Amino acid sequence: MAQKIIKTFLTLIISLVLVFFIVKAMPGDPVETLTQQYMTTDKLPYEQAYERAKIALNYDPEVPVMQQFVNYIGQLLHGDMGQSMSYKDSVVNIVLGALPWTLLVCSISLLLSFIVGNIVGLFIAWKRSKVWDGVSGCLRFHTGLYRGLSAGGVLFDRTGYLPGARCV
Repeated sequence: MAQKIIKTFLTLIISLVLVFFIVKAMPGDPVETLTQQYMTTDKLPYEQAYERAKIALNYDPEVPVMQQFVNYIGQLLHGDMGQSMSYKDSVVNIVLGALPWTLLVCSISLLLSFIVGNIVGLFIAWKRSKVWDGVSGCLRFHTGLYRGLSAGGVLFDRTGYLPGARCV
């Protein structure tokens, strides 16, 4: 039992570290983006717009990375995931708003996979042969493959990172 708790804790820590540093490695600077927006919309000089952007985002890129990581963990422990620049709302509110639909889609897919998996499993157990065992292995592989391709297609279509993704 203690070993499972330790593994869970380590997985959580590794996930937090990976998410933090992957987001830090992404191109673009939110403070600079908001600074440019303030300069064009409010006709502010760069220094004043930059300070205003740092305050609005509650983020200072000049703070050392380790201190930013400590602040990130502290904010997460308090349930503060920050503000979305795109939606101009709290990330917690956005996640909670999407939660009912996410739970619905996950529940439906879990139910369908349970039903289809049991029907296919019963059929293969009833018709035991090398041919059907091969078919079931192929179905398992292709189901995972199609799931991954579908998720990748949606991701690339929404972000536009795949060349020609918006041509269709």
